[in-house]
Formats: sequence, C-alpha cells, structure tokens
Amino acid sequence: MIKEIGHRDIENISKIADWYWQEFSIPVEKTTRRLSNLQPGDLIYQLGFFSDARLLTTGGLSHHVGLLNDHAQFKNKGSWVTLLCTDPEHRGKGYGKELMMAIEKKAKTKSFQQLFLHTYTAESFYLKQGWQPIDMVGYKGHQTSVLTKTLQ
Repeated sequence: MIKEIGHRDIENISKIADWYWQEFSIPVEKTTRRLSNLQPGDLIYQLGFFSDARLLTTGGLSHHVGLLNDHAQFKNKGSWVTLLCTDPEHRGKGYGKELMMAIEKKAKTKSFQQLFLHTYTAESFYLKQGWQPIDMVGYKGHQTSVLTKTLQ
C-alpha cells in the first residue's frame, strides 16, 4: 500500500533518516528536520510503500534538492524526485518501481508536466522507467546523472 508520509509521522521519518544516513551520508538531523518541518517552496510530498504497516520504500517530490546549490544551471528546471530509497532487504522486488509510478501519478494530479532527478547509484533503474539523461555532473565526489521525464 502506498500512502503519504505526514510531517508528524515521527516513527517513519526516523526510519527514513536512518536509511539516508546509511545510503547517502545525509545527516539524520537534516532529513528529520526536512520531513517534519515542511517548508513552503521545499518538499511537496513524501510517499511510502508499506507492507503490513512496515515501510519498505520511500520517495517524494520537492522544489529543491542539494544538487541545485552546486549546479545553478538546473535551478529553474522544475520539481525534483527526491529522497527515493528502498530498504536494502527489499530491493529488486518492484517496490521502487511501484512507488515511482505513484510519485509520477500524484505529480500529474498536481498539474506537473515534467520532473527531474539526479542519481549516482541507480541510473539504469530510472532509464527502465522512461527517464531521459540530460547531463552528467560532479556532485559530492560522484559522477551524477541528471535525468528528466515528461509526464503524459
């Protein structure tokens, strides 16, 4: 089941913050603050894929991602898929794909026509979902692919 993760869902926000620390070295406090103190102009929504009330995958849509601080050429592109991560025990089972479809569907209901994302770990996953690469940039010590998708 996919549902929105609200700013008061401390249990799942804590789990997400731990995942992001382990996967991307994003400080727990930073993720916790971002997800629990929704700011206008930042996070639009955060979704989670749950099985038996257990969070397996999460991701959201945002107006701002850290990459924009280092690569201003992308600042006025649009909204960004952000904070997508799957519990390592549940990768390869299609949950991330299902969540991405839900993120895109919800974006369409909010009249978004094009989305962007960046990744240094999962470019092939996004390419299989119809995303198109638009650039490759250095970011946080990694060659990072910037991709876009037009919503139909």
